[in-house]
Amino acid sequence: VRMNYTTKSPSLQRLNRYESSWVFYKMRLKGVRQSDIARMAGMANSSVSEVLKGKKSSLRVYGALCSLLGYPDIAALFSEARRTAA
Repeated sequence: VRMNYTTKSPSLQRLNRYESSWVFYKMRLKGVRQSDIARMAGMANSSVSEVLKGKKSSLRVYGALCSLLGYPDIAALFSEARRTAA
């Protein structure tokens, strides 16, 4: 996962309500479950849930999500989510 470590780094940003809904939609389309992301990220299912709901941010969860959904990096995922979810 390529990251740009500036103050606007996607790894530090959280999903808003609309982006979160969009991510869950994309997960359903691809057949990706929350437990798949948790396993790949090496984290608890509850932690992944908090990230996907926008309560927290996690580079590990974002990396696993990008990998499973086919995005090159989190910036690309956030960009599409913000374009289409708004």
